[in-house]
This record gives sequence, structure tokens and C-alpha cells, in this order.
Amino acid sequence: SPLAFVQYGNYNVIVGHDFEKGFHFESGLRYVKLALALMKQSPTRAHDCQIIFNASYLRMHSEPMQTAGECFLDGFKAAMKSGDTRCAMKCAYFY
Repeated sequence: SPLAFVQYGNYNVIVGHDFEKGFHFESGLRYVKLALALMKQSPTRAHDCQIIFNASYLRMHSEPMQTAGECFLDGFKAAMKSGDTRCAMKCAYFY
């Protein structure tokens, strides 16, 4: 499931933290990109907001802030389409 891949990507960054070298965002971004590709292929749109939120949160720390901000806006729109107001408010907060 795409949600599992994006959550594992975030987990991989947190647990793979090396105090001397810092965080390893590259390994987590691979799983995030895989999750986003799987999300586009999936016929259901029920969990798109959660996937986009988790992916944007990781992107916020590894890419320019403007890129992540636009992704949070996409997550907000996806959440409002599916009726997930909780996730919509999380995306709006970070946007």
C-alpha cells in the first residue's frame, strides 16, 4: 500500500539518523517517490491526503520549502474531496 511505503520512508529517516553524519533523507525519499507513484496507479482516493501529507512532511526537510508548500496544498484539496477534514486541517496548518 502507498501509505505503508510513505510511512516507512519517514520511519527510515528517523531511525537511520546518524549523529555524526545527520539524517539520511535520500533513503526515505526513495520510498516516498515509490509511494507517490503507487498512489497515482491506485483506483481509490481514500488515503491520498495522508500519503501526500507524509510525503510533503519529509520533502519539507529535504527540498526547498516552496515545493513542500505546494504539496501540502494538494493534500488539502485531496482531503476536502474525500471528506477527511482532520487531514485537511493538518495540511492547511503546514501550508
